[in-house]
Amino acid sequence: MHRLFLFCLLLQLPFAVTAKPSEKLSGPYLIISKIESPHDLLAGYLPRQYNASLTVSGSIADEMKPVLDTLKIEMPQYSELFDKKEGFRLVITNKEYTAQTRDLISGILNPIDMIGVVLNAVLQYRDLENLLQMQKETSVTEKTEKQNDTLFTTFTMRPSGDRFYYKYDDAGASIRETWLSRLTITIDAKTMLAHRLSVTRHARTFSAEQTGRPDAVATTHTYACGYTTVNQITVPCRLDISINEEPALRITASYRQVEKYILFDTRTIEYQLPGGAGSDLVVRYGEYRFSQLPKTGQPVDASGAYASKLKKAAAHAREVAKALNRGDIQRAVSLLRNIIEYFPQTPQAIEAQKLLSGLPEGL
Repeated sequence: MHRLFLFCLLLQLPFAVTAKPSEKLSGPYLIISKIESPHDLLAGYLPRQYNASLTVSGSIADEMKPVLDTLKIEMPQYSELFDKKEGFRLVITNKEYTAQTRDLISGILNPIDMIGVVLNAVLQYRDLENLLQMQKETSVTEKTEKQNDTLFTTFTMRPSGDRFYYKYDDAGASIRETWLSRLTITIDAKTMLAHRLSVTRHARTFSAEQTGRPDAVATTHTYACGYTTVNQITVPCRLDISINEEPALRITASYRQVEKYILFDTRTIEYQLPGGAGSDLVVRYGEYRFSQLPKTGQPVDASGAYASKLKKAAAHAREVAKALNRGDIQRAVSLLRNIIEYFPQTPQAIEAQKLLSGLPEGL
């Protein structure tokens, strides 16, 4: 996940692509392809590179602590590295950690990766090929309305037949079908910023044990995006995710101005779990340096049966990151479930459980 741009992961919505005339996007589809990317809003206000110290807190961090205490390992401390070529990277800076220890607690402990699990599910729709496919399979209606002196345009895509964006995945022991029946996107007609995306997705799985045709399960995911201004510059500040109209996840960000740059001040990930319980992870940014890289030190090892379990959980977590890089959301979800089942009481399992409790398979 080292090459994932955090701002893209934070609030970028699909369709932030530029279609070439030869690719023949037309009418509303062409308008959708020109939606402004939140990352582009900030690109001109970021330094060439920086290193920022971070403090991670909240209920999720609190739950990780006793697990790490078992290994006599202190809570990880982070720095965020950025450069315009490589993007954003989150690194562990504890001086006591050996390379092995860093490896053991890698993966899902990285808050950037946690965001990626969720938002890569959204980003799968922004590929130009997918948009062209939808144009062939759907019809679009357009509605414009005014809210608080702002003009919003909503595009609704429905199938020309009975479904669109059909996918068929053969996993050997099972076959999974997915398709869409409705997709809506609301944009600010003046700024071309996306404010809301809603996707109704149908899925069913056929397995060797089944004797009949399984029913398809429909799920509607809604993504609501918010913006704010810093010294009259528009920046993304919030993403709310709901599943079947029930709140599931909120990602928020606040900013500060450092010299001529606009940079993060805090970032918060809030989970709304079934039954009304909630949990959160808060990332606070300390000092920014525009050239210096963090120093890492030497030391403490982890051994024994528990360390073996932790090593395997970390290996699974790295496979999750690889799956996300490929855009393979179903594989990532499957691996997260394996971490929970086979490696309980590890930091990776805690993070995976929090995430999957609010986000069902097939996101």
